[in-house]
Amino acid sequence: ALNYCCAYLGVVVNLHFPKFDFINEMAVVKQSASVVITMFATMGIVALPALLYIFKLRELISANSYLLLVTAVLVAASLVMDAYLKKGGSRRLEDF
Repeated sequence: ALNYCCAYLGVVVNLHFPKFDFINEMAVVKQSASVVITMFATMGIVALPALLYIFKLRELISANSYLLLVTAVLVAASLVMDAYLKKGGSRRLEDF
């Protein structure tokens, strides 16, 4: 679920922050804002639920239940981004 969510996030962010003024393909990967945003968002997607569980929810809910809840949230986010892309999110590129 995490891989799908991160992949969809990368595609959606790339649609919102495309970089078309590049000299070669390496510049797109190393210098675009979408790569930086996706990289830090992915770190947050991994770190925030872990820290939340360790410092706040460890005594309230079991680890298995929490992982199931986090997985459900990631699947829901992936489905929302998939629906956005299928509904016409790619039309954003036509504006550029």
